[in-house]
Amino acid sequence: MRNNTSMLINSVTNYVNSMAMLQDLKVDANCYFFKLLQILEYEVKNFRKIKDYTFLIQIANSLRFFNNRLPSSVKKRHRDKIINVKRLCEEKIKYADDYNKKILKEVIKTLEILLVKAKRAELIYETIFNFRKLDYLDKVIEADKSLLNIKVKDSPIFILVLKGYLETNTRNSIYYFERVINKFLLEDEFDLENVKSKALELLEEYLSNVNIDIFKAKSIKRVIECIKKRENLFKEITINPQKENILLEKQKEIIGDRVNDRVYINDYIVTIDDNDALVLDDALSFSILANGNIVFKVHIADILAYFDYNSSLIQEAKLKSSTIYLTGDTQIPMIPLDLSGYSLSLVEGKERLAKTFCFEFDKDYNLVNTYFLNSIIRVSKRESYLNLNRLYKLGGTSKEEAERLEVLYNILSSFRKIFRNVENYERSKLRKSIHGNMVDLSDFAEQLVAHSMVSVGYETSKFFAEKQLPFAYRCQKIDKNWLKLLNNLHLDTSNPEYLKILKSVNSGYPKSYYSSMNSGHLGLDISSYSHATSPLRRFCDILNHLALDTCYFKDPTDIELDNLLKEIQEVTTYLNMQRNTNEEAMKEFNKERVLKLEN
Repeated sequence: MRNNTSMLINSVTNYVNSMAMLQDLKVDANCYFFKLLQILEYEVKNFRKIKDYTFLIQIANSLRFFNNRLPSSVKKRHRDKIINVKRLCEEKIKYADDYNKKILKEVIKTLEILLVKAKRAELIYETIFNFRKLDYLDKVIEADKSLLNIKVKDSPIFILVLKGYLETNTRNSIYYFERVINKFLLEDEFDLENVKSKALELLEEYLSNVNIDIFKAKSIKRVIECIKKRENLFKEITINPQKENILLEKQKEIIGDRVNDRVYINDYIVTIDDNDALVLDDALSFSILANGNIVFKVHIADILAYFDYNSSLIQEAKLKSSTIYLTGDTQIPMIPLDLSGYSLSLVEGKERLAKTFCFEFDKDYNLVNTYFLNSIIRVSKRESYLNLNRLYKLGGTSKEEAERLEVLYNILSSFRKIFRNVENYERSKLRKSIHGNMVDLSDFAEQLVAHSMVSVGYETSKFFAEKQLPFAYRCQKIDKNWLKLLNNLHLDTSNPEYLKILKSVNSGYPKSYYSSMNSGHLGLDISSYSHATSPLRRFCDILNHLALDTCYFKDPTDIELDNLLKEIQEVTTYLNMQRNTNEEAMKEFNKERVLKLEN
């Protein structure tokens, strides 16, 4: 064994020192890697205190060489062997002298790095094919760009990506794999030349299939050209980060050309959110008509006024499905923050294009009419939950403010009569802010916003349900006994048993889901419901804005209705699937944030 050890070490040393021989090594990389692990295991197992174990570092460095430079991932048997050798090193270090302790510590350090890289190899595969989160993929690649060239199941990861791309038939999946392919092509560390011929052969063979869909054939041709030239697949529609001037010009164009379609809302308009909120996509106001009726208005950012539904930005948002809020104040935005956090956001003092949902009340605050507008608004003030609650408790700091608060309180009271279960339902979800603070829905501001958003969801879905037009509903089926328990629950947040009871109640609720078929939302105890109030953070809201543009603000053709229904069915299925992967993916992401690799 000693002679074999010496020979193999010399052999590896020669390979390391001669990069010209690297290509010849690739075939035997896994074999050499495992043999080195076996020798390392043997030497550590037979560790003797009096021996100089400096050569173990040489073996460990050789292991790192194979793992870092060769296009091969660590296989399961290798990983198990690494774990075993690491355990042996940790045992033997107790009996080593100071010099050999340092050596064993270096070996352990190397083995830990190899294990992390093995985990990353699994993670990139899971991220691409199971989680399907492009933002997570960016983070994994950024942490270790050598993963662009790994082999999984004896195939280069890029070839597996192409196979996944060719096997899919839905437009969403095709677009998703296009984005993944593009990420590889744009990274200098990706060794395209090593897989280029195989990739082109695979794509061209599939393209020769006479039964191929026209849309997919066009996509494959683009991919082939970009692989040949190593070009950006989306170079013609790459989003310019300096968007503000472009968007303002677009806004002027829309306002100028469609002034009759856009109503300028000249109310005192406020946004109500947390102090640290980055994205403001909803605002509230009211006006008093000549007959004394009051029109309460919920204004929602209108992203489709700026970007076509089929644009790169909207399709990228579809793949993300929603903004993801991670630990602390970290988030992965569905829409880039330079847009969602400012240019499209309902910023104080700036004109913005919006969709306005109007609720007309008579003098006794009975709801008498609802309708929707394409509008132009200018937010008068950015308000916070905290400050609005403070003003409400004070009764306002001026007569004008007191009158506004009184009207808003009466509107909230009316909504609470219509939507009796909103507060219980929202409490049952144990809602938290992005920093983990419990949202107290006993406060005026939180109740006002929650009921306003539910009102929009209900009235919008009600219109589409009655007209039997394509729409994305938010549905929930539930045992009505649970509703009875909720309705009888005493709303006392000072009771220490209160949250325990709510958690028990919450366990009876199945998850809500998206569907093109309306089956009601029994958690809210209403006949229909939808999401339409957070288009900068949730994709289903954009989808329903598309439905409004297609079916409410104009008369759709039969072809437009068919296309809309097909898109809603496909997207709602995708969104439901994405929801199931988000929690697991976020856990993996948060683990990746704290990993520190050594080169």
